[in-house]
Amino acid sequence: MNKKLRDYCLHDPIYGAHIIVIINKDQDDAIKLFKQKYSEDIEIDTDMDGYTFMNPGKATCVWLKKFNNTVEDYVTLVHELHHATGFILNYNGVKFDTFNDEPFTYYLSFLVREFLTMFKKK
Repeated sequence: MNKKLRDYCLHDPIYGAHIIVIINKDQDDAIKLFKQKYSEDIEIDTDMDGYTFMNPGKATCVWLKKFNNTVEDYVTLVHELHHATGFILNYNGVKFDTFNDEPFTYYLSFLVREFLTMFKKK
């Protein structure tokens, strides 16, 4: 497995969710790690810069091709964490609509903050 693979495990005390963020240019390494940790077969299109899926009851997994603190990297991060937010809140019975968007915005902010805090420490 590629030594440049970086992974970050975010733990959510509200819903008990586990979110793993993997940064690695090689999709095959990310797929191997997902399968090893979560027994999940996935496919990642080589043209994508990020991918998110949920393995209910186990984890929500986010793959980023790279994260070098560029504007585009932040855009991809927020895009993928938005998917993670939707998966987790939906799984926990929180439905998104225009009258109930605050749980989503707060949770997305939480995930972004947690990731960036961990990213800066490594």
